[in-house]
Amino acid sequence: MKLIKVLILVFAIAGLSSAFIPSDGHMMFTGLLHEPKELLFFLAVFVPGLIGGAVALGTRPSPTWPAVLALAGFAFGFVHGHMWQLFSNLSMLPHLPIQLLLVYVGVIGGVLVSIIAVVKPDPTA
Repeated sequence: MKLIKVLILVFAIAGLSSAFIPSDGHMMFTGLLHEPKELLFFLAVFVPGLIGGAVALGTRPSPTWPAVLALAGFAFGFVHGHMWQLFSNLSMLPHLPIQLLLVYVGVIGGVLVSIIAVVKPDPTA
């Protein structure tokens, strides 16, 4: 179960780090600063996973609510980002910028491991 908690954190950090990787002379974060609504959406996707993963790792036995919090954030990103469209056109994956690829990996991976964490709670709880 500890691996699942760590993976929730890893996917949240991967998504957040995508904003700070430079591409074509600028970072995605600078663009987000000019669009406050998009910045809030971006933070609403990955910060709950970061908080949920950290709380789950820090408490023993781990309650279920951190996994639900993380799932809510990642699921919001999946729906807001229309990420199901990625599955219909997998040929575009090699052409995506690394920042966008990290966002996709963070959200889709975060949704999957959060679902596992919710469905299979900590056995010591």
